[in-house]
This record gives sequence, C-alpha cells and structure tokens, in this order.
Amino acid sequence: MPRRHVPKGMGLGLMTRLWEVHHEKDLAGCWHFGMTAKDLLWEGGRVVGVLAQHAEGQEHEFRGRAVVVATGGFAGNLSMVLRHHPRLAAVGRALAEGGVGAQGTGHEMLLRHGATMVNAQNIVIYVYATPDYEDPTGARGLVCRGIENCIWVNAAGERFHDESLNGGIYGATALLRQESAMCWAILDNDMAGRIDVADPRYRHGPEVIRERVWQLLRESPYIASGNTLRELAENAGFDPGRFEQTITGWNELLASGAERDPLTSRKLAGLKPFVEPPFHAMQFLPLARKNQGGIRTDLRCRVQTADGDLIPGLYAAGELCGFAAAATSPAAGRSRASCSAARSSADGSPAPGRPRGRRPRATPPIGRGGGSAGLGCASLFEAGDH
Repeated sequence: MPRRHVPKGMGLGLMTRLWEVHHEKDLAGCWHFGMTAKDLLWEGGRVVGVLAQHAEGQEHEFRGRAVVVATGGFAGNLSMVLRHHPRLAAVGRALAEGGVGAQGTGHEMLLRHGATMVNAQNIVIYVYATPDYEDPTGARGLVCRGIENCIWVNAAGERFHDESLNGGIYGATALLRQESAMCWAILDNDMAGRIDVADPRYRHGPEVIRERVWQLLRESPYIASGNTLRELAENAGFDPGRFEQTITGWNELLASGAERDPLTSRKLAGLKPFVEPPFHAMQFLPLARKNQGGIRTDLRCRVQTADGDLIPGLYAAGELCGFAAAATSPAAGRSRASCSAARSSADGSPAPGRPRGRRPRATPPIGRGGGSAGLGCASLFEAGDH
C-alpha cells in the first residue's frame, strides 16, 4: 500500500477545496482573519474562550464550549529552535523554515496557563536548504528540491556523503560533521533548471515559477556560478584543483557504467554528469523544518499540566503538540487527523472510527513528541458554537 499520499494541487489544492466546502456549508462567516490570539478566557474553573487582537488593534472575545488551539509549531522562530536544540546551536549558523507564522506564540500562551512541553528538542532538520537572501533577519532558509543529480562538496571541494541519503537522520548527521556545518550542492545548468524551491514566492501550487528560481541563482550571495569548474571553485572559495578533480572523477565514474560509488555506496543508475555550463554551487546549511514535540496532551488532544492533570476546556492539535506521529516519520496527514480528533473530542461528536454511543476510556499522556507540518491555515478555531 502506498504510504505517501499527495493531494491534487498539493497544499494549495487542499486548502482551496477546504475553503470551498466551508462556503458550500455556509461556514465561511465563522472564520475571523487578521486576528492574533493573545490569551485564554476562564470561567467557572475552565477555559471558555480566547481573547484576540485584530491587526488594527481592537480586542475581541471569542467564546465556546471548548477551545482548540492549532497554532502550528515553532520552527519559524530560530531563537526558540536553538533554545530547545542545543546541539544545533553549537554547530554554527543554522536556519529556520517553518511557516512564517510558526513562531511558538501558541506554545507561550498555553504555558502561561499551566501547560507543559514534551520532547521539544525533537526537530526535523533539513539539509538541502540555502539561506533566503531576501530575508532581512538572515534567519530563514529556502528548501530546494528537484536536484537529485547534484553532489555535495565540503569546504575543501571534496564529496563526503551519499547525497541520496539527504534526510534528517543521515543527511543532517553528515552535514553537522563538516566544518561550520556547511556544504555546497553542485549543479550544472540543466540540473539548475529543475530546482523546485518550497516557498510560495517561488511556486503557485504545484507550478514552479521558473523565473524566480533563475533570479535566486543570479542574485543570492549564497550561490556561486562559473562558466568553468575552475571559475566556479574560485567564486565559491574552495581549492580549484581539488574541486576539478572531484568533478572529473565523478563524471568518469558515471561514464564507467559502475552501479555504485565506491566512496559512499551511492547508487549511480540514472544520474547525469556535469556537462552544461554555467555551473552552480548552492551553500547548504542545517534548517529547522518541523517540530516533533510540543504541548503535552493525552490521546484525546486534551492539554495536560506537568503533573498530568487536564486543563478543562482546552485542547491542542497539529504541530503545536506534535500529535500522533511516529518518531521516525514526520506525518503531515496525521497532524491533520489530530485536528479532526481534537474537534471531535471538544464538541462530543465521535472521532473517526469510534462507534457512536461508546465512551472512550481514559487515555495516557503522550510520552513521545510527534508532529508535522500541521494544517498551515487556521491559527485558532472555536469548537461547539456551530
């Protein structure tokens, strides 16, 4: 059974359809945009609502039978990431690339009311990311996909890893061992024409805005180019002779028909040599992408204190609490399911798969943080009003 299911139109397609359904069910008016949740409202010993502030400054109260907080993770807040991930803080420069709104404000709000966090250090680290040269803070990065034919070289201009193992377990470990935890991804012009930058400024749904990608290659100070391999090495700052030897040896290896790279055991079938100038070198740095830990809840998404007590009327879902994902699998779909489960628990309707009329038994606290990209839409929603 396929374990990965990508919605038609990707995230934009998914959210567009959800918004259409809200209109079809006359629920669009239930959403309030431009609002920031500032605090929780209590009454009779339980959470009954949220104090929010509009972008123009006015405060509003939203009340309901329960409150479900789904404000996402904190991977967009580099200082918070480094605070919870000391090893990443120690290696040198790192980047953040969670959603722009993934600043941890929901975590901070809940912590003020007695919530606690578990496994906050469990953060998914991407390594195929270059600094966002348009970010004035210098903290954010750009995830670059579609470059399966590239190779990685270190500051000496030499390969050091099987580039196909680019995930958080093997790729991040290899990168963190390098000087300043940095490497360069090498591409020729044909490979560069396939780069897919995972940022809404560089794509519209599944469609890549190709001119924006070429602009990135031209203008970013973190990307070097050259019409020859020697010129590229000089512009990137590594030893030209050693780099030329690396690329020449790689091209010869591919031409030999070998099945695997003797240095790293990388499979070579289908890989293309570097032949088409100009050549490019993209600086790659470790980047915090997703949280797999967060606000502690039980399996019904009810927020818990450090002692395991429930905070009445308060629920958390999605990447905020790292709910329902295995430690080895950042499961975005499960995060969406956790939001559905939180809504079901909050308003008393049966969760998917739970028989009607049957009360769920008490559930233990979540001891291991999971999580994923979350819904990426609503910062907060009320349950029970509609």
